[in-house]
Amino acid sequence: TYTAGETLLPGYTFEGFTGDCDSNGDISVALGESKTCTLTNNDRQAYITVVKVVTNNNGGLALADDFELTLGGSPVSSGVAVPVNPGTYLAGELLLQGYAFEEFTGDCNSNGSTTVALGESKTCTLTNNDIAPRLTLVKNVVNNHGGNAVVSDFPLFVNEALVTSGVANTLNANVLYTATETNLAGYAPSVWTGDCASDGTITLQPGDSKTC
Repeated sequence: TYTAGETLLPGYTFEGFTGDCDSNGDISVALGESKTCTLTNNDRQAYITVVKVVTNNNGGLALADDFELTLGGSPVSSGVAVPVNPGTYLAGELLLQGYAFEEFTGDCNSNGSTTVALGESKTCTLTNNDIAPRLTLVKNVVNNHGGNAVVSDFPLFVNEALVTSGVANTLNANVLYTATETNLAGYAPSVWTGDCASDGTITLQPGDSKTC
């Protein structure tokens, strides 16, 4: 009685004995007999999962699925394991306006590349952060009737927060802001122009840089 066996190779699954061996690989032979034992192995599927992390700490509303993720140039969905053959693959995305790409983490290197062998499962994480929008208020004073007021004589506000003319202010996206001023006696204010509505209202999106 003999027992057939093998050293299992990484990335392969042993499926079983067939032929003249039993399920344990055991076989008995008598004088003059010829018997055959067959061992079957199957290569195991490799997988790569691309995960998108979105940081919305400046009012952004984008979700993971709003970013067009790719693996080896083919579209993939965030968090879904993709079956692949052994090899090296590059994870990527189509960058969404108003968001900054921060880094790859997990099993990808800094370029988004990862290599899988038979049976391996790896995960690449891409992180993006919303870019804080900026709003600048500009005050123009027209003294064509003998007035002598200057810009600093007209306090400017964004949602009641005092701001300086010509200086960009970092705000949050998807918030309704209203630009106002303290008017000076003897001066007639125009409507707001630039990126604000005529009443001074404006809503910014991630990455915006607007001027009223």
